[in-house]
Amino acid sequence: MSTKKRVLENSFLYTFSSIIMRATSFLLLPLYTNFLTPEEYGIVNLIDTFLEMSILIVSFSLSSGIIRFYVDLKENREELRRYIGTVINFITISSIFFSLIGLIFNQTLANIFFDNISFYPYIFIALITITFLTLHKVHGDIMQAKQQGRKLTIVNLIVFFNLIIMNIFFIIILNLGAVGMLLAQMFVYIGYLFYMIYDLKKNRLYICVFDTK
Repeated sequence: MSTKKRVLENSFLYTFSSIIMRATSFLLLPLYTNFLTPEEYGIVNLIDTFLEMSILIVSFSLSSGIIRFYVDLKENREELRRYIGTVINFITISSIFFSLIGLIFNQTLANIFFDNISFYPYIFIALITITFLTLHKVHGDIMQAKQQGRKLTIVNLIVFFNLIIMNIFFIIILNLGAVGMLLAQMFVYIGYLFYMIYDLKKNRLYICVFDTK
């Protein structure tokens, strides 16, 4: 397949999967609001915003660089593995460090960003989730760099529908409210890490190294 056709196909797949996920989320909104109070739904939205901002901070936009440098390094497998390994290792340590700082200065964090929201369990769960959510984005950027549109679309849809299943389990069956929604997200992305490790090892795209060059 030519590069132009592949780009067009991948663009269509990304758009298609985005529409499916947004439409499904919209249809499920009445279900969630039926089991979540307005206050709980507001907490979840605020935590999600915090997570999106945190990803940008802890990743230093390095994962986006994978898309840029993959083309330059794909012919040199060892250099590519070292680059991806360095990015993943740095982001992992950065996100863990960020979460630990948040845990240590939990009251300050809660007062600045989360007015009238208790640190435990809401913000605590969010801090645990940051590392796994960031690594999920890194893996997505790797698949995008490799022009694996079909694979990325399938993976994103599987993650999305797993989130729905876990949300239903925690919110409706266990009746955990906002905490359940945050736990669902945390467990799904923890589970995703195992798939990420398997996929990177299978494709020989990771080596545990810090390359300063």
